[in-house]
Amino acid sequence: MAWPTLALAVILPASEAALIAAGLGHALPLWACTPILALVCYAHYSLVHESIHGNVVSSPRRLAWVNTVVGWIGALGMGASWPPLLRTHVLHHSHTNTERDPDIFVKGSFAQLLTKWLKGLPTALVPLVALRFVNRERYARLSTILSPGDILQASAVTLAHVAILVAAVTTGHFVDWLALWFIPTRLAMLILNIFFQWLPHYPFDRTERYHNTRVSLWPGGTVVLLQQNLHLMHHLWPSVPFYNYARLFRALRPVLVAEGSRIEGLMVGPYAKAMPEATR
Repeated sequence: MAWPTLALAVILPASEAALIAAGLGHALPLWACTPILALVCYAHYSLVHESIHGNVVSSPRRLAWVNTVVGWIGALGMGASWPPLLRTHVLHHSHTNTERDPDIFVKGSFAQLLTKWLKGLPTALVPLVALRFVNRERYARLSTILSPGDILQASAVTLAHVAILVAAVTTGHFVDWLALWFIPTRLAMLILNIFFQWLPHYPFDRTERYHNTRVSLWPGGTVVLLQQNLHLMHHLWPSVPFYNYARLFRALRPVLVAEGSRIEGLMVGPYAKAMPEATR
């Protein structure tokens, strides 16, 4: 039973609701709520991630449903749906850094990643069932991964977002919706794209066990990203909960060095710099 993760499953949605209420009630200015909400929305993905790997409740089997519930809490908290996140992440582990990896879409330069994110903004409110009319290629790719039930669930979540938007517009709260929901959830997805997908795997050219992911050490990274800067730990041992990545990294760093794993700073490519043993 991963008690820290279960605690987050209560703290994160409560924090998100409190921040939205503070913004709506003008207890905090909208400009202050937006970036904080973006980080809280991003943090919800740790709930999704742990649930996908069954790390919230690993036994007994009769409590496996808790993983699904926590996964849905995390997904909804970041404005997404649980089934697509589940299916795509499992494939990511099976085909890391290959063309069959769903996360390969972030491959490229940082500027290209930002461009892809911006291009995806207009389709954020398009239900998955209607995506075939907007982006046929993306729909075809997703339809090979998702079941009809998955597509319907994802579409229902998006339609709920559209309903909230309509209610916000008709009641004069469009700016509130923009600052307290749409922008934070889209920024959360960008943070996820950068720090959970692009940065750990760049340049997406290795598939070996100790080399398909890297460790990225930089001040504050372990706290802000909930230890996902140590993403290699997860790819090596997915059953280890996220709050133990740092302990595992410190214990096994000599093994990683011997295997030639990448232990670098924040920068990538020609600017990447190997971090010395003393760095924690």
